[in-house]
Amino acid sequence: MIRKNILLSIPMLLLLAVIISCSQSGSGEYDSRAIQKLDDLVETIGNLESCSFTLDVRKTQADSSKAMDTMYVEHDIYLRGPNKMYIYSKHADHNMAYWYDGDSLSYFSFTKSKYKSYKAADNILATIDAIHENYGIEFPAADFFYPTLTDDIIANYDHVLYLGEVEHEDETYVHIEASNEQEILSLWISSATHLPGQMRIENGTKGYYEGRFSNWRLDPELNDEMFLFTPPPGSEKAQ
Repeated sequence: MIRKNILLSIPMLLLLAVIISCSQSGSGEYDSRAIQKLDDLVETIGNLESCSFTLDVRKTQADSSKAMDTMYVEHDIYLRGPNKMYIYSKHADHNMAYWYDGDSLSYFSFTKSKYKSYKAADNILATIDAIHENYGIEFPAADFFYPTLTDDIIANYDHVLYLGEVEHEDETYVHIEASNEQEILSLWISSATHLPGQMRIENGTKGYYEGRFSNWRLDPELNDEMFLFTPPPGSEKAQ
């Protein structure tokens, strides 16, 4: 991914930190139209107080025999800034969820009926960073919610190009491609809402990642109970 930390973070907090980077230049090729579209996305997300969306992921990675294994996951994601998050993930063979209430991050496996809770920071971004660093847990689509998205792309890719507009399901998307010697990042951003519609990362023999966004809800009412975790009767605490 663009950053080492992968998934979600949101708003009121981000509103204070949005970085508009159109004037930044690097040693590579950076189309000003692509940079502006990325900045529009960052500003749009940074102005949200809450949101929810669905992310369908298809991911391939090499196993120990170097064969490519494909995984499909559907994430339903709910965020309320600066310190509330809930994620429900459906895998082919198991379902799981995360609750973040501003004090702790809890995980529950519906398949194994096991849970675990971690002490968390006081905002979404810091929690994502700390949990990833300490426990190796990755969160879906985090990159789009960092206020440094544009700068991170410029820093990690030699070329950022504007490839024009495409139509999909009666909506217009701007297609942006960023590349370096190792990988190609493709982004499709809605022209109307400035929100991500699709992303794709191709990294040769190392793997492939594609995420499709849908069911966006902007500034919905999300009550506190949604983000609180209580171990279900009969469940066990994971070691």
